[in-house]
Amino acid sequence: MADVDVEKGVAEATAGNSKFGWNKRVVLGPDYWRWLVVVFGLTSSILGSSLIAGWWLVENHLGVGIFFLVTTCLLSACTLVFVSLAAMTDPGILPRGTTSPEDVPESDNAVRLVEVNGVPTIMKFCGTCQIWRPPRSHHCRKCDNCIEKFDHHCPYVGNCVGARNYHYLLKFIMSYLASMAFGFPMVILAITWESISLQSSQNLSPAEAFGTALKTDGTFLLFIYLFINVWFSFFCVRLLVIHLRLIWKNTTVAERNKKTFEHGNPYPKRGWQNFRAVCFPDVKPSRIVAGYEGPTWSLPEDCDVTIVGEAIDNLEQGQSTAKLSSSLKSTYSADSAVSDV
Repeated sequence: MADVDVEKGVAEATAGNSKFGWNKRVVLGPDYWRWLVVVFGLTSSILGSSLIAGWWLVENHLGVGIFFLVTTCLLSACTLVFVSLAAMTDPGILPRGTTSPEDVPESDNAVRLVEVNGVPTIMKFCGTCQIWRPPRSHHCRKCDNCIEKFDHHCPYVGNCVGARNYHYLLKFIMSYLASMAFGFPMVILAITWESISLQSSQNLSPAEAFGTALKTDGTFLLFIYLFINVWFSFFCVRLLVIHLRLIWKNTTVAERNKKTFEHGNPYPKRGWQNFRAVCFPDVKPSRIVAGYEGPTWSLPEDCDVTIVGEAIDNLEQGQSTAKLSSSLKSTYSADSAVSDV
């Protein structure tokens, strides 16, 4: 952390679009209603199908029915808890206006050249929040706040995903897929045993018994739930694969989309080591909770930042940051790489 001045003090209230409650221990995004829709959909589809199918299984095979019913309900409860924590947890909002007056540049579009673990990198000044954004942080346009280790603004939890709630989003996806791993066989077994029961009690052929079972209200609802969950499961599998690949490379969605590390990633933690760090993080206290006293922002782990250039106070005549990065790159050797953070 050489040459980086990290001020300390009580975090001030943010002026963004996030919604706060319980002395800012609960932080919702501006479109938090999306999270409520997801909770309603998950509750009705997962628990509805689990209760219907589980009850049928209990009637036909007590032990198997109780096992599938209890396991699926527990995993479904974990799914609802994790998606709610992802939606209500402070993603890592950085307090506004904490940069010392002498370090505030004249232009809100100022950038400066720094080295992150020896790799030349651009650090930006946020004109809205009036802070020098630490590496890996970005300003979310929807929440109107700078977020520590910003990943993306999730449309399913209605909140930003960053340093403090990313692991909840990952656990939500995993627990949902785990509940479906038990839920799908439970639904199929329930429909199958219901058909067998009708076949033996009414002396029907297998096809007739299956057709009769489909005409019952419970089976019809099960097929609706099954269709919804199959569709959402394919989506979650794709989402999980994307995030696991990014975690393996120690990259966020925002960094991938902006091609931040196109010329090299300065952060050393990779593979299983980073996977453990992401799934079981040492979550720092929220900087916006009343009474917090500590750093207004901090550097990522395994990150040594050194300021190697003065702030450039404007982007000349609308010059893009990428173009400015290229010009700053000329101050280093030809093989040096400059990334946007």
